[in-house]
This record gives sequence, structure tokens and C-alpha cells, in this order.
Amino acid sequence: MSPKNEAMRLTRLWQDLGPNTYPLDIERLIDGVLQSSDFSDDIRLVERKFDNFEGALVRTKDQRQWTILLNTVIPNRRRRRFTLAHELGHFMCHRDRRDKFEDNDSSLEDFIDPIENEANTFASWLLIPANLIRHEFTQGPWGISKLRDIGMRFECSLQASALRYVSLSSKPIAFVVSRDGMINWSCKSKAAPFMNSYRHGDELPSDSLGLGLMTSMR
Repeated sequence: MSPKNEAMRLTRLWQDLGPNTYPLDIERLIDGVLQSSDFSDDIRLVERKFDNFEGALVRTKDQRQWTILLNTVIPNRRRRRFTLAHELGHFMCHRDRRDKFEDNDSSLEDFIDPIENEANTFASWLLIPANLIRHEFTQGPWGISKLRDIGMRFECSLQASALRYVSLSSKPIAFVVSRDGMINWSCKSKAAPFMNSYRHGDELPSDSLGLGLMTSMR
């Protein structure tokens, strides 16, 4: 299943049948709009302290009942929201592939593994709908301040805001994230040139910004 299509499916339910308020109330989406739709599987949310993961999606044996487990130890509210949306992405896109998904820091920032990349893509599309970001944020200069504004509007991280903005922008721009001086992942707009210079595992250029490399590709 396409993560973008599944995210847009829930967005339509939320905007047409739900309260259509943002930042998106994911718990209300799961308990209300999602449960009242035509899904064949049931899903519920359990929040408590867990030792081995930040979030998980688990199927009850021999049933079409799923549970999202969200670790209450996660200190950052925006991180918890993205983790919850990520697990919902596994439910919407991957529940026919296996019965259990566990996610931690590495998988929540994994844009290489196909399944984790799809869950991350789903989360960013669900939390930051295309119709709203195009209407409110596509004008004006590209920069960190715009990503912060998007983060405030939709209660999302800088990384999620960048991923979503770049995917919808008509400008030739790119966003590159690094860890320990090495490029972790990158994304670019359709209008940007091919990014041979910014590949996973490459060394980050010495003159890059501390958060990673954000560059205009004009």
C-alpha cells in the first residue's frame, strides 16, 4: 500500500468526517474517525513505560486486533507524536506483512530500509497535510525559520517539517541530515538537480550548518 495514499485517505476522513483541526489529534483520529470507518481490523493505543522501544505495533494472536504501544518515557512531545504516527503508518501500510513492529531511534530515522522509510513518509504526510502546507507555507524564502513555523503549526520536528516541505516545494531545494559528521539521509524537491554530492554515508561538508546541510540549489 502506498504510504502517501494511505495518509491522504486518513486526512480526508479527518477533514471531511472529523473535527478537521490541526495540529492533528492522532489519538482522537484512532479512537473516533478510524474506528467508525470501514477498516476490517481494529486498533487501540496503550501508553506506558517500555524498556526496549519507543513505539511498537503488535497484533493479538489469531485476531484482527492491533495495539499501538507508545513509550511514555519519550521526553519530547513532538517526538511522541511522530512515533505514534509512524506506528499508525505500519498499521495502514504493513499489517499484512508481519504481526509485530518495534521502533527505536534508529528505525524512526531510517530512510534506507523500505518499510521504515514508508512509515516515516506516512507520518510526515499525515501530520502535515498537503492542502494546508501548500496554502500556508509555499510562498516566501526557504530557510530554517520557515521549518520552525511549520513545526509550530503542526507540532512536528524540524526533520519532519523539512521532509514534507521539500516534497511539495516547486523550488530547487534540498535538506540533508547528518550524524557524527556523516550524511544520514537527504531529500530534495523535484525541481532540484540530481544529488550525487549528498549520499548516505558520505562525509558532511566542513562548511555545513550544525543541524545538517540545508542548501538552495539554484
